Amino acid sequence: AIKSSASMRWKLLLGFSCRNRLLLSGTPIQNSMAELWALLHFIMPTLFDSHDEFNEWFSKDIESHAENKTTI
Repeated sequence: AIKSSASMRWKLLLGFSCRNRLLLSGTPIQNSMAELWALLHFIMPTLFDSHDEFNEWFSKDIESHAENKTTI
């Protein structure tokens, strides 16, 4: 799996220099924002180059909203 940016497979595949990348997933919704970033970074590394920046833009709002939903 390449959902984890810490996995050896993810690091190995990211090292390939190629013009196009195709990502197929059997998971309709990722389990965490970290998994989503790992997949997006794999297919568009220049656009999603910073995990910290991705968290600033997306993760905080989405995860805080999810926490509020579960406490109701």
